[in-house]
Amino acid sequence: MFQARQTGAVLVFRGFIGNLRNTAEFMQRLTKDNVSAIIDPRLFDMFKIERVPTFVVVPNDIQGCEGSTCSVTPQHDRIAGNVTLNFALEQIANGKGISKSVAQQYLKKLEGGQK
Repeated sequence: MFQARQTGAVLVFRGFIGNLRNTAEFMQRLTKDNVSAIIDPRLFDMFKIERVPTFVVVPNDIQGCEGSTCSVTPQHDRIAGNVTLNFALEQIANGKGISKSVAQQYLKKLEGGQK
């Protein structure tokens, strides 16, 4: 969560954490710690996320999306598994994917502590 805060990443949850009260309390703690988080099961479907954590990086210019809806799954790079955000960004930044430059920007924020 703290790495997400450093990079400006958004944590996405599929649904409630137990019940509505537990979820509200958890989300409030995240907000208090300046961590961006949303509950949006559509993103899990759109990116076909079947296990967590999954780190998804999209290029700055997402085609086919207007507001919060997309007609097609945006091009993206991703890595899943029990790894840190730093490791995931390094793998994407050093790869040949479409989001390489965005991952490099986030990685600089994470390594340099920039906001």
